[in-house]
Amino acid sequence: MPIKVAVCDWNGSLVEYRDEKPVLEYLALGLLTRSLPFFAVKKLLKNKPEQLEMAEEIHRTLGFGLRFHPLVARRLAQAKEELETLYERGEDSKDSDFAREMLRIYNERVIRGVPMDVVDDLINTFASNRGIKQLNYDIIFAHWNARNSGWIKRSGILSTGYKGGIKAVLFCRGHSHHFDFIGANDMAQDERGRATGIRFGIWDDKGYHFRRFFEDGYPLEIATPDECVYIGDGPGDEQCFERAGYRVLSQYADPEFRKHFEDKYCRAQPTTALILDPEGRNNRAELEEFLTKA
Repeated sequence: MPIKVAVCDWNGSLVEYRDEKPVLEYLALGLLTRSLPFFAVKKLLKNKPEQLEMAEEIHRTLGFGLRFHPLVARRLAQAKEELETLYERGEDSKDSDFAREMLRIYNERVIRGVPMDVVDDLINTFASNRGIKQLNYDIIFAHWNARNSGWIKRSGILSTGYKGGIKAVLFCRGHSHHFDFIGANDMAQDERGRATGIRFGIWDDKGYHFRRFFEDGYPLEIATPDECVYIGDGPGDEQCFERAGYRVLSQYADPEFRKHFEDKYCRAQPTTALILDPEGRNNRAELEEFLTKA
């Protein structure tokens, strides 16, 4: 049965960063940078060259524009302390509990109460300066060539990440039209247009959302799961790998899950599974062939 539709994971698949940590850190740094005179920012970050480089990038693009408030500074300091404690535990960033706790801290300490136009400006700045550099063009172009040749009729993204960030990165490189839909987590806001946090709409239940895509009135109703290829990178994608007729493992997957994928799918059903090379050798051509010849 040929592949008719495609569903792609975002973190660790279509982009190299495997969780939303880079986006959220950029947002927090941007709030600090835009709330203080830049000489004060440079003094704070003088021993952190990577963060200072990002701050200079933000200042150059957006300038100083937020009124400093001591409570905001206090919340950012609390977030930094709590996040450092969390990171010291050394858990896998793809672990559901770790990621949920990280997002809770950012929601409560960083995002809540920030005007949405400020959030959007910082997310767009991240996308245009950093996000586009981590796009996985092997998957993007192999998928797009398969669509242009008529093999794949419809495709979308299913992610536990922030939908606004995904849309911004795709838009900056002109790839928005490559995907018919994005299933991801939205930013909630109050009646004053201030962010209240990223909703946990899609989390441990990606398999449920994947299945719903094929129901009447949903984006992939033209096909069945057996006619779908799912592209992912880790344990959070397992439910989708199991339900899809075809599956592809991103080159960014860790070695342990790569072995699991090979044992479970490649050996049992070699014509329905593909592992992309971590070294990037010939990935685009192999994936395009898999999508059009399966």
